[in-house]
Amino acid sequence: MSNSVPHIHLLSVDSSYNRLMMESLQAEKACQVTEHAQLQEMAALCWEGTTTSMADILVLESEWLEKNIPIVRQPNNPAAGVVAFLRPRLAKNAQVIDVANSDTYSFPGGILLLSNRTLSLGNIGNCHELVVEVVETPVNLNQLKESLSTLWYRVRAHRRFLGIIDSRTETLMLKLAKAIEHRDKTTGDHVHRVAALTRLLAEKYFHHIKQPLSESELNRLALAAALHDVGKIATPEAVLSKPGQLTDAERETMKNHSQKGYDLLKETRIDVMDLAAEIAKNHHERDCGGGYPCGITGGDIPIKAQIVAIIDVMDALLADRPYKKARSKEDTFRIVTKENETHYNKVLLNVFIQNWELLYATFQTFPRDPSPGDRCSLNHC
Repeated sequence: MSNSVPHIHLLSVDSSYNRLMMESLQAEKACQVTEHAQLQEMAALCWEGTTTSMADILVLESEWLEKNIPIVRQPNNPAAGVVAFLRPRLAKNAQVIDVANSDTYSFPGGILLLSNRTLSLGNIGNCHELVVEVVETPVNLNQLKESLSTLWYRVRAHRRFLGIIDSRTETLMLKLAKAIEHRDKTTGDHVHRVAALTRLLAEKYFHHIKQPLSESELNRLALAAALHDVGKIATPEAVLSKPGQLTDAERETMKNHSQKGYDLLKETRIDVMDLAAEIAKNHHERDCGGGYPCGITGGDIPIKAQIVAIIDVMDALLADRPYKKARSKEDTFRIVTKENETHYNKVLLNVFIQNWELLYATFQTFPRDPSPGDRCSLNHC
């Protein structure tokens, strides 16, 4: 649909007057209207991707506040931030409660509330682009048309603003990844390979567990994965570039890069940077324990960090480094899946095995690093 007019998704319309208003607006070509009987029908609109270009404005109707039905919000739900905006306009005495297990649906657009009624935020979900306009009914058609036009402008402007922020964040992160590459010349194109292979394995893993990631989520994960070794910026040059084996003390110094990477990236309040911090900290943890920096195990290790971990080791084995020659395809597969099998989530490892040929073929598309010496170690990965 053209961006010239908004697409209205009408949910549970219980007023013939409101329906008539929407039909009239559509007849005037002020909008396009799709009516839905229940929220579950709108699930297909709630995922990022090609369908969300249609999901521009959601119109909600619910129970009258005179019935003392509370505004519901889910903990840690970004949409809950609009409660402060809605509350004084809906009802001064509206009760706000938290619901931990409410089903949620993400709607990346505006919300037009057609009446002075309760908005159940627990059913809206992760609305990072949420823009809200409250219109009391009955309302003059021209007033509604003006409100709709204003909301549509705000939705589009907000999306453009978020796009600018995302673009600048990506540029900053890529520059930081490039700085790592210049700082640690031993890794060559390592960060780019890890980013690409992480994206591929993540796509296969989340599809396997029937929780597929959107294209934008996969892209954000790849971007975050590129910064997994950002803490090496603080690693002494003598340790970082040392050929051959590290001493025990040097090995402990090298291990510090995980925590230092986390400390560098944390608390930015930018989702992709927070993800990068989580990965930087946890990509050397092991499912069976014995990893670093915290020695956590199993489900305590974020699965996205585990995906980066298995790719990081795969690439470290297959790539030439100044302190080691590349391992063969067969040796790499054996080390990851047999010698190190307890290091990784079992489901993830099975997905890795199932997609090994594709992962290896993708690795091969990158240029080879210069030939190194003949020692072999993963100390520097």
